[in-house]
Amino acid sequence: MYFRQGGFVAQTDTVSLDDIPRVYEALKTTGQDGSFAVFMPPKLEPDEDALNIQFSIENGSIGLDWVLISPVNIRDKGKFVELLNTKRIPYRELEMNNVSYLRIEDGRSAKMCQSMLEEMYGVSGRIGIELIVEGFDWPAGDD
Repeated sequence: MYFRQGGFVAQTDTVSLDDIPRVYEALKTTGQDGSFAVFMPPKLEPDEDALNIQFSIENGSIGLDWVLISPVNIRDKGKFVELLNTKRIPYRELEMNNVSYLRIEDGRSAKMCQSMLEEMYGVSGRIGIELIVEGFDWPAGDD
């Protein structure tokens, strides 16, 4: 997971909401345990910390993680859980390295990530989302 990493230089990119399924598939097909993709949309308020949500591979399974380290993620945990419950998506509450996070390992993870960004944070269309990539091939299909 992103918060476990230390002392590395990760690849960064800017993507749109429409790119999220491609990122998910690239991670799923070329990643391994410890690989991840972190999405950080533009801040809603200038003095606010960035939201981050990530796909990661743990124990051979790809999932969507809501990491409870950023004040925005902590503040909006209830809204995220409500959205998951509304869409009937099961999740687990986990902890690693003294950091709690919510994880879904569902075939709808890419769609859930898009829905969350749209419905909770108003991200739409071609709005640039910062992407941090570690441990898989991105951009997908590029040589």
